[in-house]
Amino acid sequence: MQDAFDVGVIGYGGAGVRSALGTTLAAAVLHPIARIAVTPLSIEERSRFVDAGFGDILERRRRAPVWVVPRSEGGTPMRAAMCRARELLAPWCDAHPQSYPPTVLHIGNGPPTDGDPEPAAAALRQACHQ
Repeated sequence: MQDAFDVGVIGYGGAGVRSALGTTLAAAVLHPIARIAVTPLSIEERSRFVDAGFGDILERRRRAPVWVVPRSEGGTPMRAAMCRARELLAPWCDAHPQSYPPTVLHIGNGPPTDGDPEPAAAALRQACHQ
């Protein structure tokens, strides 16, 4: 696999703001995709049911890598997570000026508990547009 892009996963909650990737990837947040591909937390056996036609349903089993285990614990330091993302992405953007700007996906499970995250989110959006 070629390192066409970097991926980072930031988790936040009761344990603070940290890399949400496990194993040896936990020491940093951003990693080349090829490194992530070969370093899952675990491999799970999963079932999928498919229509085999004529009313038959077949179970297909496959192995699926797992990189992140979602957790819900403690508060929701959303503002701190946005600030951390900006801290990581601003230098990345400086080092990759010809690259497409980062895509940031935010998935939360509740309202922020550390103040208004909007100013930090606005700073994050501007981190690579200067």
